[in-house]
Amino acid sequence: VWIASPDCAIDTLLHAATLPPGALGPGAVVSGRGLSVTIAEMLEALERAAGTDARALVHAKPDPVVAGIVGGWPKAFACTQATALGFPVDADLDALIAQHIAAQR
Repeated sequence: VWIASPDCAIDTLLHAATLPPGALGPGAVVSGRGLSVTIAEMLEALERAAGTDARALVHAKPDPVVAGIVGGWPKAFACTQATALGFPVDADLDALIAQHIAAQR
């Protein structure tokens, strides 16, 4: 899946607002940056952040409708224009999870 933290999404909008006119080119559209991760990687990061008890709370329960939707999503984007324009990206999955934990405290 392709993900970005809420903080990164907000920082992306703020960064876009600071760009000079015309920086995005004629279409004025750019994909923000994100991380391409697997569900297994997400669960491994959850375990690193919150321990085995938290990881044990997650169980696989396939849903064909959801799988059909998510299976059609892009797995990653190049985001070369966003990178060239200095758009932000989360450091890694562990940092993204840490943001979510900090926001809940």
